[in-house]
Amino acid sequence: MYDSVEAYRRLYLIRRTELEIVNRYYPDPDNRQESPMRCPVHLSIGQEGVAVGVAMAVPEGSIAYSTHRCHAHYLAWGGSLEAMVAEIYGRATGCNGGRGGSMHLADRAAGFYGTSAIVGSSLSCAVGGAFADRLAGSDRATVGFGGDAVLETGQFWEALNFARLHMLRILFVVEDNGLSTATPKDRRQAWTWKVPDASILPLDNAREVYLATCTALMEHPSVLMVKTRRFHEHVGLMRMPEYATYPEDDPLRVGFQDAAAHLGNQRDEVLGDVEREAEWRIEKAFAKAEAAPWPEPQVHH
Repeated sequence: MYDSVEAYRRLYLIRRTELEIVNRYYPDPDNRQESPMRCPVHLSIGQEGVAVGVAMAVPEGSIAYSTHRCHAHYLAWGGSLEAMVAEIYGRATGCNGGRGGSMHLADRAAGFYGTSAIVGSSLSCAVGGAFADRLAGSDRATVGFGGDAVLETGQFWEALNFARLHMLRILFVVEDNGLSTATPKDRRQAWTWKVPDASILPLDNAREVYLATCTALMEHPSVLMVKTRRFHEHVGLMRMPEYATYPEDDPLRVGFQDAAAHLGNQRDEVLGDVEREAEWRIEKAFAKAEAAPWPEPQVHH
């Protein structure tokens, strides 16, 4: 059963966390002195509905593999906010001990088994994990996230073929934001027009993604393509516009309206509590990250 309040809780936490990353990445954006965060960051602002809808639909205990744009997937999957922020700061309390950074979040306790910045490789890793589960006798579901550029890689087709050959319980989620890296798809993919529109979700809407994921999980393997957008550059290092300037179909705005309609007269109280809790968690996570120790130096002999 879809829980619109829980969906908004996750959507809001992801959006506000990433906006805080933007605000703190360069304390003085005009001079752009060295950032306190020890890695580049790739933001999911505008694409949060895919992560939340899929994460809420999969069976408990499912695992995920993601790309370099992984913050939304990680937090939607139940990853630790404090561990993620500490990882971006390069601190020892990060989910990878401060050595992986924004593009390499992993947290086995949360069922988030890893990410890769190599286009297409997240799906290959996901297939490997799903095949290992099959050999071990496990029937848990695996999700592999990728962008629309994965369709240009041999890895995607090889992974899909292998998954089908062994009937692996895996869902490939392709987030189609119309850009392969930073180039419009029609300048990179000559066959884009051949993809039937009916096979692609037209909007990054958490509820719609949830319903489509539930349907996709009835067969395995399966592929879910979602039309989405990111409201930021490829590497987001500039301040974002105010909330009011986002489009009407912004997944956060739609999620708020969905939850508000469900709550009726209680909307201000409940959703206000949701937002205040998120702000408190975010402030606490950044404060702890900034005060956390650095990793111990590794000595190679």
